[in-house]
Amino acid sequence: MNTNSSALISAWDALPGEPAIAYYGEETMLRGTKVDMSEYKAFTEEEKLDALNNLIGSKHCLVIAPSDCNTFVPISQMDTQALILSAKTKARTETSAIIDAEILPVFEELVSLLKDPEPSVSAQALESIQDMIFDQTLRQLSKGHIKYFYFYLDDLMECLIMVLGNRKVLSFDSKKIKALQYKIQGLLDVAPVRAQPVHVEKLAKKPAKKPAKKAQVQSSSESSFESESETSSSSSSSSEEGLIPEGTVTPILHLKPAAPMMSDPPLTAAQIHAKDTLAAQKMLSRGLLLWLLLAYLFKFLLLTKSLVLL
Repeated sequence: MNTNSSALISAWDALPGEPAIAYYGEETMLRGTKVDMSEYKAFTEEEKLDALNNLIGSKHCLVIAPSDCNTFVPISQMDTQALILSAKTKARTETSAIIDAEILPVFEELVSLLKDPEPSVSAQALESIQDMIFDQTLRQLSKGHIKYFYFYLDDLMECLIMVLGNRKVLSFDSKKIKALQYKIQGLLDVAPVRAQPVHVEKLAKKPAKKPAKKAQVQSSSESSFESESETSSSSSSSSEEGLIPEGTVTPILHLKPAAPMMSDPPLTAAQIHAKDTLAAQKMLSRGLLLWLLLAYLFKFLLLTKSLVLL
């Protein structure tokens, strides 16, 4: 690289950064440098070509068309038909396509080899097509036929990426850029949510089971009233005791309520009556059995006495 080519690269590096929106499937904000080739007419075509070859070293870093995969797609990874179409299409406001009329016959010969039945031939033809497009892109830039390019440092690839202008890949519209910047800033400045005070309910101990008493018939209205009053008093006392005061954020312990203990359902009036009747029948049967036993005993004593007298 000669002195003038090195000075040209230094001049491009000294240009102020400029934001741009890249259409890579979704709008992507870039920060790079826009180079207008018409401003460097003092340099020769060879000097500019030499500087471009040293700035962008390979076809893996050249973008000539938009993509839809959320990242740039260089010419080395483009779909073959899309690559050929992009190389042969002249952009508006430009004087020539990447593949101009002078080199087009050679290019078409390489394209025909893509259909060769020998896989190695078609693979080599594709490599040659990509290399030709890369070389002709830099030559068209050095001639001024392609008006400008944009380059930026890609953090993932760790290399400079060159994007051709007037290819519907970039937008320098200030309104769109500001709108996208506000959108990105809004996603970054998400306000933290303040922790709210919570109530932790204490688990009430179940009272010890008292000795069973004689069941009493109770109306359904009285039973419901007593159940509701006990439930309300229990929940109010537990919620007042479990209130955590505001202040320093306290880690919240999510307690799982203890599984309720199984207990016998309350007896209805009919069930209580049936139970009492069964108990009475059992007592009557036991009394009748005792009476019969005494009768047999008395009869036995009389029989014994009669035998003694004889």
